[in-house]
Amino acid sequence: MNSGSRLMNKPAEWTVKRAAEAIEELVDDLFREAFAIWVAGSLFRKTDEESCCAVVFYGCCLRVLDSMADDTPLCLQWESGQPTREMLAGREHPKTFAKPDMVLTCGHRCIIRIEAKRLMSGQGLPKKYVKEGMRRFIDGKYSSTSGKPGYMLGFVVRGEMEKVVLAINKAIMTEPDLGTSDQLGTATVPQPRFTRFESMHVDELRLIHNLLDVRLTPGHASATSP
Repeated sequence: MNSGSRLMNKPAEWTVKRAAEAIEELVDDLFREAFAIWVAGSLFRKTDEESCCAVVFYGCCLRVLDSMADDTPLCLQWESGQPTREMLAGREHPKTFAKPDMVLTCGHRCIIRIEAKRLMSGQGLPKKYVKEGMRRFIDGKYSSTSGKPGYMLGFVVRGEMEKVVLAINKAIMTEPDLGTSDQLGTATVPQPRFTRFESMHVDELRLIHNLLDVRLTPGHASATSP
């Protein structure tokens, strides 16, 4: 698969405004093509740790972006600190900066925050996905440009995707201020090893969840460092 084929087919004359309006389509294309590159490389990573998965996926995203035209408005950054509303109001110390794993900008008008988490149905990881991932958007620690969604990346390293999603939704229901309306809905872009969900929250916040099946086969494992 040509890593830049779909993105390079976007009309080069698109303005930043038009690109911002189509940001979700652009991000979907970027993430799917980046994941295709990673799969083609046998899902290689140093370990199954969250940071090891996230940084390799970030590198694959950069490869896709590098294949695009020079005037592309998209730019992806790694771990960029963001002051909270309380910090900006002088009520919280800035040393407690919240840092999403990645920040995607589209020109000067659109900012998308991206948080990544390792997933399996057990070991408390679905609860961590909610408490240390989704809640950072719901509680206002992370925010994308008004009207744009926040993004969650879930790297499923073990277990079945369906059981992982059920475990996430179960963890959501243990939060006292969350309910069924906050749960992950029906998969909107199901494809091999890459599944996209959406969830709706307070103040019209919308989160897009891209869950990536990065489970290793024996062949993959032989190509991955211990």
